Amino acid sequence: KDLRPTFITLCSIPISVIFAVVLMYFSGVTINMISLSGLAVAVVLVACILLFGENLMRMFTSTEEVVRLGVHMLHILAAGYIAMSVTQSLSGVMRGAGDTVTPMWISFITTFVIRMPLAYAIAYFTRSETLPNGTPDSIFISLLISWVMGAVLTAVLYRRGRWKQRSVVREG
Repeated sequence: KDLRPTFITLCSIPISVIFAVVLMYFSGVTINMISLSGLAVAVVLVACILLFGENLMRMFTSTEEVVRLGVHMLHILAAGYIAMSVTQSLSGVMRGAGDTVTPMWISFITTFVIRMPLAYAIAYFTRSETLPNGTPDSIFISLLISWVMGAVLTAVLYRRGRWKQRSVVREG
């Protein structure tokens, strides 16, 4: 069994955290700037996925059909990673300020109110003779739409600013 994908995954997170902490220490960059740079990283990630998606999939499997389906999925979801970085950055700010309920409700709404019904609806309305259960892309399309809607909802509630009135520690 090829352990390369497992090793890459196992090493990437600690290396990223160490790199961020060292960068912050030596450059004087604040945690806020690191958080907001997630958007720039997402844009680069999307470009890499679109340009090198097939090579990326081949790191995990050599089965041609799986590679083809994986690249197709990556092309559908690529733009959603930018929306996801917006959601994660702004939700992290709200949670860090003490407002954990708002991001929880956004997650609940995007998963159970938007994503799941949308996946079923797309599958239902794309049924045909050749695809009696609808298009398999319904899952990916519903993920993309729910990620974008989550980013929009998070940005709107972030701009509203109610999270600023929350407090992690009560004075008194």
